[in-house]
Amino acid sequence: MSMLFGLDLPSVVGSVGLWTLLGLLAGRVAKRDSAGKAAESARTARIALVVGALAVASAILANIVVWGDFGWFVVPGDKPLLGLLTGVPAILVAATTLPRLMRVATMRPAGETRKVSLTGPPCVAALAAVTALHYLVVPHVPPRPFELIVPLAALGIASAVVLLAAERNKRALPRILVVVTMLAGLVIPLGTTLSGADPNTADASSVHSGYVLTEGNRLYYEVAGEGPPLLMIAGGGGDAAYYGKVRAALAENYQVITYGRRGSSRSVQREPGTFTVAQQARDAVAVLEAQGHSSGLVFGSSAGAIVALELIQRNPGRVRGAVVHEPPTVRVLPDRDRWLSHFADVYQRSFELGAGVAMLEFTLGVGVPPRAYLSAPPEFSARSGDNQRHFIRQEMLPFVNYVPSSAAIKAGGVPFVLAAGGESLDQDRYYARTVPVLAERLGVEPTVFPGHHLSYFDNPGEWAAALRSALDGLAR
Repeated sequence: MSMLFGLDLPSVVGSVGLWTLLGLLAGRVAKRDSAGKAAESARTARIALVVGALAVASAILANIVVWGDFGWFVVPGDKPLLGLLTGVPAILVAATTLPRLMRVATMRPAGETRKVSLTGPPCVAALAAVTALHYLVVPHVPPRPFELIVPLAALGIASAVVLLAAERNKRALPRILVVVTMLAGLVIPLGTTLSGADPNTADASSVHSGYVLTEGNRLYYEVAGEGPPLLMIAGGGGDAAYYGKVRAALAENYQVITYGRRGSSRSVQREPGTFTVAQQARDAVAVLEAQGHSSGLVFGSSAGAIVALELIQRNPGRVRGAVVHEPPTVRVLPDRDRWLSHFADVYQRSFELGAGVAMLEFTLGVGVPPRAYLSAPPEFSARSGDNQRHFIRQEMLPFVNYVPSSAAIKAGGVPFVLAAGGESLDQDRYYARTVPVLAERLGVEPTVFPGHHLSYFDNPGEWAAALRSALDGLAR
């Protein structure tokens, strides 16, 4: 069954194309049949039958992948909706359009209602598949009734209009209204998905910057605020400005130190291709020492959380306390093989189709709402594209294959918090599922932060308050 992994997106995309093609062919069959061109109509109907069979098979495959947990992008709470949008139209087409096409293909009388039954159901199926595609690939919180009612109502209106227009033989009207209704069915849920983005305000903290040389590499860092040192380690593709939306709030109580990891933005990697997690921990110590600190508090999210775990494990004397947020240590998960296969595919895709395509596939798997990317610090966003190739080809696989030593972490005695966002946990994201597993192994209680994987972008106030609370707890 492993061959089914990752077929959620291809099966739904395939359904969109096949239903659309079937609708076009069915319309041509109806037109030629009504014009008395029986032979031409029969030939087109045979082609349409093949396309229809493939479309139904694609819908069946989509349901198998969704309900069998073989998809990369399926959120458990969306399964009923995706099943409805892919399965019901397939049943409708199989019960109406395909039998009519069979009658035309064998040159038997198709009956008086052939236009309606030929053209209507494939159009409905195409619209439903497009809506399903939206909910599959656009990360979102569980849909509210309004977000479901509007697209489904749009599908119903489109169905009625298409059937009426087909019955009256108005050729242009169905096509126009199908496009308009499809757009309406997507714009409403997409608009609610994008709502809530935090304005891209400038970082209000007073920042000074510099470089530190370590092991022949030149690392760029930024420092803001006064107080106990807080080293914040960015995730994959991040740099010194990554936490810019929360830095000012944290700088009221801490000396916030951020930096670009080797090869990211303004930090130079002397020997590309020599990446290790242990090397990243040594770099973090070097950045702390450059500010005159022998130790400090540490925060890391995503890949940065893995560096924080390595610091706790290898350099416990350098860490006063740590907050580890959503580390993607997928090797600790029971379904590790499927995720390791996914990341290996992303890595290979970067060579076949380019780093941009690979990063898109990776990002879809992360499942962060689009509003978060729209809310990212502008100074970071301007540079992030250059970091994608470095992350995908050098950092991603070592990070996801990392497994911390429970014995070493316990022996080090560093106080730490393992945290995951509430949305990440609700949506069963792989990087959130690692937190309860690691917490059980390390004998601590997991902490729930607000939001998702990147909520420090689009919900900085609430998220910074949660981090401050966690850091305060470490100090007690």
